Amino acid sequence: MEALMDSFKCQYHQLVPARNFSLARKEQVHLLTHSDYQDRIEPILFPSDVTLAVPETYRKSIVKLLIRALEQMQVEVSEVLLEYYTSVTVQHGGPSNTTQRHVGVVEPPSSAEVVPVRYFYRPDKSFQVYESPSVLVAQGTTGHKTWEAALALGDLLLAQPELLASQSVLELGAGTGFLSLLSSKLGASHVVSTDGSERMVELMQSNVTTNREQDKISCKKLWFGEGNELEMMPFDVILGADVTYDESVLESLCKTLKRLLTSNPMARVMIAATVRRQATYVRVAVPAAVLMC
Repeated sequence: MEALMDSFKCQYHQLVPARNFSLARKEQVHLLTHSDYQDRIEPILFPSDVTLAVPETYRKSIVKLLIRALEQMQVEVSEVLLEYYTSVTVQHGGPSNTTQRHVGVVEPPSSAEVVPVRYFYRPDKSFQVYESPSVLVAQGTTGHKTWEAALALGDLLLAQPELLASQSVLELGAGTGFLSLLSSKLGASHVVSTDGSERMVELMQSNVTTNREQDKISCKKLWFGEGNELEMMPFDVILGADVTYDESVLESLCKTLKRLLTSNPMARVMIAATVRRQATYVRVAVPAAVLMC
């Protein structure tokens, strides 16, 4: 049951869309019928700590998903869940006062609005990132949300935290700063979080301050290939997620990586990418292989 609760909590606070939300793995489905399942889910959906509140439209979508699953399994749905769902469905003005007793309401965000997304790196430990999950590109950058490649690289770091322990870390194309924050939480001695967009550097700094990590994380602007002084620093670990989606920056990215590896030939470079086009993957893989030789 604990693993089931942890999975629900992590997905919920990461605002995983209902269409992708997994209530349970196949071997866990029977746990949804347990008498205490809904009792344990309700504090996640309706926390007493208002800082854990999520956008109302998102909460409604997950409650709807949960109710449908329970009804399909012929499980009696709790009064709390039914009362909440009825109130937000019937009353166009928003949730009733009864619902508001459970949690402070976060107004539904516009498509471009920045909202808090909470990431758990331990069952009882998390950090919060302000981002725009529904925005693909805005103000000339794709950094307004945490992309799949960053989450995948984050999973690797969670599985092998020793890669970061007492290490100096540089994140390239950090965007929201998700990997930088995770690296700091997992024991990095110092992290420099960089992006080519001034707007994203400001957002990163805000996220760092929100999580009180300003003593361990520095936020800087770094444009690939420009010969920034940061490229001369001997970092132990260099991270990058989805920094290869734009073919036009690949040559500049390789120049930056080459300078960084010249500063510290023993540095560990971890670049994660979603393979959207095979041609782009080949253009990245070949020079990267040469670079590492």
